[in-house]
Amino acid sequence: MIGKRLNEIKGYENIGMYVKFLKKEYLDDLLNGTIYMKNFNYFIELEKKTKEKGQGDKLEVSHVVRSTRVKLIDPKTGMVIATSSSGEMVERYRGTEKMPLFCLTHFQSSDFVITKVENEIITAKIDISLEDQILFEETFGDTAVILTNEFTDRMIESSNKLDLGIAIGDVRYQDYKYYSATRKQEFDELSVNILFWKDNFFKQQREVRFILTKKSVDEYYKLNIGDIRDKSKVTSTKELLSEDEFEFAII
Repeated sequence: MIGKRLNEIKGYENIGMYVKFLKKEYLDDLLNGTIYMKNFNYFIELEKKTKEKGQGDKLEVSHVVRSTRVKLIDPKTGMVIATSSSGEMVERYRGTEKMPLFCLTHFQSSDFVITKVENEIITAKIDISLEDQILFEETFGDTAVILTNEFTDRMIESSNKLDLGIAIGDVRYQDYKYYSATRKQEFDELSVNILFWKDNFFKQQREVRFILTKKSVDEYYKLNIGDIRDKSKVTSTKELLSEDEFEFAII
């Protein structure tokens, strides 16, 4: 059993862990229960400003169609008025970019490797590529906060009290180089799934989102869910991804 991934062991396939990576200067706000939620537009503009994909993504909440050998045809005359070797069409519903969201990392059972089995306890640690470790430390921060199910419950309870609407789920990574009839149908039907689309380029981020679907903000929104110090564990990003171990009872 030692050396296997948790998802290879029957009964452990659905084990997961929510982690918030952040700079240490923002730690107290999070532990105090002040959830700082930027809107989608922040991330759209961030890539445009930095010219880099990472935290920023100019294709957030959009339907993307990429193609080769593009022709622009005049609908009145049928004449070709322009051509291109490649093209990209981006559709987005007005207003969705103003929804506030809070992003976490969701490590799943396949991200854990078993290091010890003893006294009816399985010990495991996060085991991801060095490239992914560097991504989290350099892009998202040197501090990691491990969150329990209580965090999700608090987010739901607090948003419901204020009638903000909330959608929670893992990001659905997809290859935007290929056209998807399902993705187009979901876009046309204004499916909530639109809020969870990202290109495969970002797959390493393992993102899960908490989105306030009834709230529109120009910059950010602060949701207060109450102190979560006793419902979370703080460690360093480096230690979490290379040293920290976790125990699970044998089923």
